[in-house]
Amino acid sequence: MPAVGLVLVASLGAAAADAGTVQPIAKPAAQLYVEKCSVCHGQDGRGDTRMGRRFHAPDFTAEKFQGEAQDPDLKRAIMGGVVVDGMRRMPAWQDKLTAAQIDGLVSYVRSFRGAKPPPAR
Repeated sequence: MPAVGLVLVASLGAAAADAGTVQPIAKPAAQLYVEKCSVCHGQDGRGDTRMGRRFHAPDFTAEKFQGEAQDPDLKRAIMGGVVVDGMRRMPAWQDKLTAAQIDGLVSYVRSFRGAKPPPAR
């Protein structure tokens, strides 16, 4: 990080401390995805995990998914969760993540578009 960036980060931290508040450092979307989403959606975004199969997690790498799901749809699903036929398939994250983190996760889900399938075993 350039020296100017370090000074800015340090001064922002000092300003927050002076104001009596501690601002949490935002985690990168990839780290949030691994921590909060990958148990169902898989680290590769394919949803081919035990929990993903149980709750019918979509394959984020599929062109059909990427073409049909719009960003507001993804944001709504992350914020409010997903309920299908009265069964909760995905928890709501709106009270646990910031708006910026949710936007970051939407962008991260988009990064799976066009991913190559894993090598055959």
